[in-house]
Amino acid sequence: MLLLRKNFCRKNLPIFFRKIELLFFQIKSIQTIVNSNFFQKAPLPRKIKLYAKNRCADFFSLDRDLEEIFIIYGKTGRLCFAPDKSNSFCIELSQENVAGCSVHVAPLESNKIYSSKFLMSDIFSEVTFLDEDGSVIDTLRARYPLHYKKHALVRNKLGNGWIQLDLDFSTYDRNPKKLLIRFKFLEGEFLALTGKYTEKELPIDFPAIVISKLFYWDIKEPKNKLLIVSESMTDPSQFMDLSEIKNRMPNYTRFKETSFSFPQATSMVDSTLPHIASLMTGSHPSFHKIGDYYADSKDQTFSKDFEILPKILRDQNFSSIGITSSGRLGFDYEWPSMFDEYFNTVFPFSDDGPNASFIIRKIAANKRIPCFYYIHLWRLHFPLLSSDLNQSPCVLPMSGSEKVLAQNDYIEIVKKQYEAFDLELGQILDFLESSGLIQNFDIILTGDHGIKMPPKWKNQIDENYDLYEEHVRVPLIYKLNGSNTQKTFDYPVSTHDIIYNVLNESKAATGGFFNNSLGYYSISETIHHPERGAIALAIRTEKFKFWAFFPDIISGGNIKIRPPEKFLLFEKKNKEFDEHTDVSSENNLVVENFLKICSEHFQRSNSLDKKAPATDGTK
Repeated sequence: MLLLRKNFCRKNLPIFFRKIELLFFQIKSIQTIVNSNFFQKAPLPRKIKLYAKNRCADFFSLDRDLEEIFIIYGKTGRLCFAPDKSNSFCIELSQENVAGCSVHVAPLESNKIYSSKFLMSDIFSEVTFLDEDGSVIDTLRARYPLHYKKHALVRNKLGNGWIQLDLDFSTYDRNPKKLLIRFKFLEGEFLALTGKYTEKELPIDFPAIVISKLFYWDIKEPKNKLLIVSESMTDPSQFMDLSEIKNRMPNYTRFKETSFSFPQATSMVDSTLPHIASLMTGSHPSFHKIGDYYADSKDQTFSKDFEILPKILRDQNFSSIGITSSGRLGFDYEWPSMFDEYFNTVFPFSDDGPNASFIIRKIAANKRIPCFYYIHLWRLHFPLLSSDLNQSPCVLPMSGSEKVLAQNDYIEIVKKQYEAFDLELGQILDFLESSGLIQNFDIILTGDHGIKMPPKWKNQIDENYDLYEEHVRVPLIYKLNGSNTQKTFDYPVSTHDIIYNVLNESKAATGGFFNNSLGYYSISETIHHPERGAIALAIRTEKFKFWAFFPDIISGGNIKIRPPEKFLLFEKKNKEFDEHTDVSSENNLVVENFLKICSEHFQRSNSLDKKAPATDGTK
């Protein structure tokens, strides 16, 4: 009879099946509470040690009761205050003269949380604003469902439990100096036989709530910086004429025609992993020495000598938000912890991968907060023909696809994907324009590198020659403060150097574009064999392009300056480089100048004392 009672079944059967599920996912759930391989930015309370499976024992300290740590919860990582068993937080406001602040809250998933009583509870929050002398300015209370059968915060999918609390100070005569945030858990049950609803507080004596660092609102209209990086985006001018670009990519065209652009921009690096390190530092891979795909991800960390872009912007009161995909940009590496908030899907083509609607919602939710957004879209990376509805709106007629694939001609498929990317770009721009937010945004659009098309775009002179034009030429367009001023800088530049300086006006980049007797030039690098430290350089001027391969050039963190094993020199003809004709033997003096540039480049790279590829243990 007990099993037939409606209340009993309704209450206990979901719990039973949930506990069966946890038997299979127990280890994963516990480790996601605090994935502290090396991300934590401050010591942890001892209580967290139980949940972290002793993985961070070397970092523990009890000097302070409340510390900031980087917590990974599902697909989102945030710089957070470490929880304790009281589930209460007293936070001093570090900024004055602010309009308010936002904080993200999430219940931590663990075996204890999935107890029968906990599953049926609601979260009750109480935020008290305190003055300098500790007097109460105001108290705000709210309630959120955790109940397994309600529209709950914690659902079956891990990481969907973050909510944003907006705290407005504008209605008060004086700004608070402290926030006292308390959480408790209320269990409620409706008894059908009696028609009564009962409720009681649960005795929670373990860390069950985590909150993020505060996002401060700007009193004025906040300034924002939006960096959109398209994965594997070759500049469309490399395989489409102007009229076709306008027809297939109208949003890209209108953005370019009302912005500053660099039509001869080249990527500093030819692959995603070293790209983000170059992006964060404005320096080349030979300088930061990050990008070894064969090394442990924990060894791919920055030296203390680097000034990292999100940290610099944080000092300028910008909050930093990263929205990315792919394991190359994921939580196994150091850079997510440099952001205040970081979103990553391991599989780029998953349903919840970064897309225009997700980005728009994030911007709208933080419209009162000065933010630096790093957006990495994955539309243009192979495989182009995914079955996923969200990430593959590629419309290729079946009648033409067989012929295209039989001829190994992927150009038409690539063009369709560019159209899909353009739609997403248009949605983001339309939202910023219609909402009036675009006036407060500096917007940059670029690619991390070009598409390495199979087979190669052209018949290059050397099959090992990776830095051909279609692989290094990427768009570089930026708009400042919503201005519609068009200006073109028609000389070679390295993308990451420009980006670093545009985003961070007070700092100078460590690498990038230069000028000498050959004119303005850019440098691109590739690491052909990371385990051996081999490097190839492509140096591009207005007239010449020089490519050189240096085997075993990195040893113990030092650059061995030696003649290249192989080099090629190409000359521009009819506005394009003839990359299947080596003209080095006819231009000895030009080659000499390029070799001098190579030597100077490696000397700059060697000026930073950093072990390669492993870290020196500093952050």
